[in-house]
Amino acid sequence: MSDGIKTNNSSATITNQIASPVLNDGPFVADDDTFDISVRFYRDNKKFVVEGIDEDFKKDASNIKELTLTMKYPSQGDTSLITAQARQMNEKIKVENLNVSDFLQVEVIRFLTQVRKWNRPEPLDNENLMNLSPKIIRVILEKIRIEIGIDGII
Repeated sequence: MSDGIKTNNSSATITNQIASPVLNDGPFVADDDTFDISVRFYRDNKKFVVEGIDEDFKKDASNIKELTLTMKYPSQGDTSLITAQARQMNEKIKVENLNVSDFLQVEVIRFLTQVRKWNRPEPLDNENLMNLSPKIIRVILEKIRIEIGIDGII
């Protein structure tokens, strides 16, 4: 199942022709410039109950799981890739006139592009990422937004 979005874990990524800087104290965003986000959830029968969304989330539930993702801070190259992929999916998307729906779509693309690893045994690929619960995705996007604002979108 292909949705046209490529993570930086795929073979079809933009490569930089300039050598990456050795020290990470300059103006360059390196691959190790990352941050972690976690989402706690459990299932109540077939319903996902997600911390941060569901008021009935029970912090003492015995079946709580935690999804932890490592995200890369976006570089200008990442921003260009995110914007290009957003336009490929929806030609009317332009940074100057994003509506709420467009903005959320670009945020999902940013997430898929910048995620580097997770604490799941399944492969980190588009198919598995796109099969996450929408409620979990909402919390992921919110936590990314809190950490980096609109970096990588504009």
